[in-house]
Amino acid sequence: MSLSNMDRAIWRWLAAGGSIFSLLGIAQADAQAPAKHPALDPSQVVRAFAAAHDSGSAAGMALAFDTAATVTIADVGLLKHGWKEVRAYLDSLAEPARLYGARFVVDSIKEQHLGPDYALVIASIRDVLKPDEWPGVLTVVLHRTDHGWRVISLHKSTVATEE
Repeated sequence: MSLSNMDRAIWRWLAAGGSIFSLLGIAQADAQAPAKHPALDPSQVVRAFAAAHDSGSAAGMALAFDTAATVTIADVGLLKHGWKEVRAYLDSLAEPARLYGARFVVDSIKEQHLGPDYALVIASIRDVLKPDEWPGVLTVVLHRTDHGWRVISLHKSTVATEE
């Protein structure tokens, strides 16, 4: 997997405790020096995945996944199983962001640890391609690896909005 300098910089920034909000240029009310963290927590991995999506970086999104595990993505009726299928699908997810400005907005997020090495993250989301928005839910199972928390299963469902 080839990573651009931007992809590496995003993950180094977040791993060093940088705020996803400041990374995206959004001001925070109580700006303080970022705390040092050895690795991203599960919720931060999901937010970093969304930021990589919005920048059109398939390689950045791929960093969120555990390539050694049997990974899956279920996305609005599609099921991709195994790293090769998941990686190819990430390439297709990056294209609308690059070409048309598609965005993946995380409105709220909850994290639940399932023991020391597994976590569940559930997020309220919106897929945005102006002028349309599709509300939905993202459910992510992560596994703690030697390289930090990595996604082993990601399921996204959105609902069609009425016209």
